[in-house]
Amino acid sequence: MLSTVKKTADEKFKIEAESYLSITLCEENQCMYSQNPLLFWRDLGNNFRTLQVLAGLFLGMSAGSVAVDSLFSVTGLICNGQRSSLSSATLQKLTFLHDSLDFIIEQCSTSVIESVA
Repeated sequence: MLSTVKKTADEKFKIEAESYLSITLCEENQCMYSQNPLLFWRDLGNNFRTLQVLAGLFLGMSAGSVAVDSLFSVTGLICNGQRSSLSSATLQKLTFLHDSLDFIIEQCSTSVIESVA
């Protein structure tokens, strides 16, 4: 029963993500939304409920000093002597995944449970 529910939630999320990726915006809106993504989620977020939750979490994060210190610490651990040839883009991705993966999984699990209830 639970695997059927999870599969259905996974399928819903896949459809939502595919719908989001297939959006075509007029040039004016594309420019406006790229300058301020919060406007996109305010205007069109109701069409993408799960993605809207994730966007709100990431776009609403504060830039406090504790988080910055932690980020530098993690980045220093990732970019050590053995990995000194990492590109800046790869380093950014690894740091983001290190800091965010548990949170993303938790939020997705909560979203799946709420959509079933």
